[in-house]
Amino acid sequence: MSGTLVDLTSAASGPLLVAVLVVLALMLAATTVMAGGFLREACGRRAQCAALEHAVRLASVRTPDVRAVLAALAAAPPGLVARAARLADGFGPAAADRVLSTLESRARRALGRHTLLTRLAPMAGLVATLLPLGPALARLADGDVAALADDLGVAFTATVAGLAASCVAFAMGHVRRGWYHDDLEALELVLLRLHGASEDIDDPDAPRGSAHAAGAPEAFAFAFAPGGAGR
Repeated sequence: MSGTLVDLTSAASGPLLVAVLVVLALMLAATTVMAGGFLREACGRRAQCAALEHAVRLASVRTPDVRAVLAALAAAPPGLVARAARLADGFGPAAADRVLSTLESRARRALGRHTLLTRLAPMAGLVATLLPLGPALARLADGDVAALADDLGVAFTATVAGLAASCVAFAMGHVRRGWYHDDLEALELVLLRLHGASEDIDDPDAPRGSAHAAGAPEAFAFAFAPGGAGR
């Protein structure tokens, strides 16, 4: 029984190894594409923070100009900030919760790709490491050192490739998580302030300074203080 199982495993190891190596190569390609997007986003990070800070300052006045704030957000490079301007323009400033929910979902999807690669790439590397070891031991018993070296080379290369993809995806995901957290905090302040401004416009007799607007200048100043959302 055990001999039959070993024979079946040995027969399946070749095609299975090819499939796992293909998957691992696709993961490496995906990591490379994600790294390109990460570098592009990093290069535009300074301009995005400047646009967001400008929007925060425009929104921190007592009666913010909604059009001016949205134009400041739209001036940011492609990303969460520019998307927030498009969503707020489409949904209206009163739909702050809906805009924030959409942005958070987009950020979660982007970070989910990093998490997936971080977890799956080492597993694929481990499988691609273990599969050649059985044939390698058989070749060692037969004294075929050259074939043994080839099998071990594939095994160790797969390990390094899986760990490399995982490390790069983890590092990019960690940095992006901080970026998105800071951006969403500042955008929440801006959108809630615009929500308060739209309520004042809809109801001119309502008292100025709603619960969202109260203390807003102090909150916006904190957003871009050292350690705040502008970092």
